[in-house]
Amino acid sequence: MLNTFSEEYLNSTEAFYEDGVYRVNNKILYVDKKTGSPIKLEVQDNNKNTKVYILYNEIKINSIKGEDVFL
Repeated sequence: MLNTFSEEYLNSTEAFYEDGVYRVNNKILYVDKKTGSPIKLEVQDNNKNTKVYILYNEIKINSIKGEDVFL
């Protein structure tokens, strides 16, 4: 799911980042600003109701900081 989100974020002209939150289309990724690690991912329907909610308790991405994933 993170891979798909990353691809969509990088390829979208409507994607944006604000205060630890990445948004693209109907997907929202919350990132810990200190560590760069993902906290949770939400997928919403057209009415802004959460349809998918993924909480990341522990995740490691080859020692890459979260902010580097979206550069």
